[in-house]
Amino acid sequence: MGPSTWPKLGPSPDSFEKHASKLKEEINGFKSDSAYDRDSTPAGTYRIMRSSISALNDKILKQPTANQLYGSMENVRIPLQGVQNTASETHDSIQQIQKTTTSISFTADRISTTTKTYASAASSCTSILLKQIRIRLHSQTTAEAFRVFSATRLKIHIQEAIYKSADLRMKKIEVTAANQLKSGDLAISTASPQDAAILRENVKDWDKEVAEGAEVQIPVYTIAVHGIYSKSIELNKIEEAKQGIILANIRTVPCNLKDIRRMSWIFRAHEVKAKSSIIIIEFTNPHTANAFIENGMVYQDQLHDCEQYSPESKGQQRKRAKDMCKL
Repeated sequence: MGPSTWPKLGPSPDSFEKHASKLKEEINGFKSDSAYDRDSTPAGTYRIMRSSISALNDKILKQPTANQLYGSMENVRIPLQGVQNTASETHDSIQQIQKTTTSISFTADRISTTTKTYASAASSCTSILLKQIRIRLHSQTTAEAFRVFSATRLKIHIQEAIYKSADLRMKKIEVTAANQLKSGDLAISTASPQDAAILRENVKDWDKEVAEGAEVQIPVYTIAVHGIYSKSIELNKIEEAKQGIILANIRTVPCNLKDIRRMSWIFRAHEVKAKSSIIIIEFTNPHTANAFIENGMVYQDQLHDCEQYSPESKGQQRKRAKDMCKL
């Protein structure tokens, strides 16, 4: 390679890696030339190469040292560690909140379950009572005769008595259980409260088929109605009074004549001189009785308070009625 073929050194690249590579190529060009000597080197070549080497050295010296890099990394790591600690604390807080929420949810579920259990238990109890029917045996001889019956035989006997009714609805009713009580009376259970209600409505179709002198006990739900004018209800016209109650309350408490079994005054008219008193009404439907207790009873365009009545509270209610008469 002659002097005219020496490489031309142009501007140095910005990257020190590329700068070093280019400088190495130029130096290799010098070494590969067989006529290489100081006199044959083009003028200015050494100055250009020295300048290039100096620039490369400056680039290398400007690169950060390992300690500087480590310090920079530490400066970044410390804030990151703080961020990580904050994230960890946040995560722990979220977990604590989730645990608290789970605990609250579990407690709420327990409260809800307890509430539903009591409500369902009360509903279940009412449903069971409405499905049961008690048959009173007035003859002790008849009661003793049933003592030898097994539960299965007693159930079949009562089922056959029901099937003898001409009412087609009766033929669809199934007796699910039957047993004899210590008193000698019989107790049966039907598949649904509706079936028991049909049996109570059609007592005359099947009770005597069970046994001579058998009587189906109809449960009653009695309320006391306050403030009824004494002359507004005559016991010899009780059916008219029943019809008046049904029509007056048809919007708030719908019922029919079958729901009202009996009506009577809490005391006789001649016992006290009063314009108003308390009348006792027996219902065969517990829902109707409860509705009147909650909503009151309209009679002769007046709203009268109602409350549950039981024989135990009869004395207190009689006293209350007499006290009202003295006012």
